[in-house]
Parts: sequence; C-alpha cells; structure tokens
Amino acid sequence: MMQGLRNAVHGKAVKWMRLVDYLHNSMEEWWKQHKSDLGEDAKFGRLCGVQLSKTHPHPLIFLRRTQGFRVAKSWLMPIAYGFTIAFQQEKDENILFKLADSVGPKLIGNIYDITESEKLNLNAVGKNKSAWTSSLALVDAAYMRWKYEQLTEKKRS
Repeated sequence: MMQGLRNAVHGKAVKWMRLVDYLHNSMEEWWKQHKSDLGEDAKFGRLCGVQLSKTHPHPLIFLRRTQGFRVAKSWLMPIAYGFTIAFQQEKDENILFKLADSVGPKLIGNIYDITESEKLNLNAVGKNKSAWTSSLALVDAAYMRWKYEQLTEKKRS
C-alpha cells in the first residue's frame, strides 16, 4: 500500500489513468480503422461492448474531456493491461499514446473476436484469460518493434 502511495505522489497513478482515459477515448477511431482495414463499414455505437451516452457524456477526468460513449470494462481493462510493461519502461506518455494508436486497431479487433467467441457475453470476456494475455502480447510486440526501430535509427546517425 505504501508503494502505491509513493507511486501516486510521483505521478505514476495519474500517468496511468491518463493512459487509460486515452485508450478509452481512442477506441471508436481504432474500431473504424480496424473495419476499414478489413474493407467493411464500422458501426461503433452498435457494438455490444459500447454504450452510447449522448445526453450524459462520459467524463474522462484525467484527459479533462467528455465523450459520447462508454466502453465496457470487460473490453477496456484487458486492453489497458496490455500496456503494463510498456508503461513501466517508458517515461514519455506521448510515446505510449503513439504506441496505443499503432496497435489499437488490432487490440479492439482482438477483443471483439473474443467477444464473439464468448457469444457476446461481456462478463465472460472479462474473465477470458486470452483477452488479457493476447492484449499484452500485441502491445509488447509493438513496443519491442518501436524500440528496435529507435535503436537502428541511432546507429545510422
């Protein structure tokens, strides 16, 4: 508990929550990109894991904005879990945001596929181990690729 308090004081908790809000805020664009890559139409508001909230916008406190939808925690939490290792290693939140945008369409496509395999049961999705581990694997692979590219750019300079 004391370590958690120290992390909060040093801004890690706030930085983590800003990342989670960023992930939440980005999911509609990621879904559109994912469906576009497949050559299909994207109807984000009709997904079972999305609740539209036009009359009462959903607050994203750590980004200081609101949005017209709320994504199920059984989608958001496994996706956020995917960023745990990159978050621990990367100090620059802008790099984390760029990483999220690069891998986000794959993440939301993956979580939707798991949702379909669970017969649209959102509770089962949140308990599905592969939802968590595959998110972690996708983000880690993208992060390692980014780090490798940075290293090769430095060697060329």
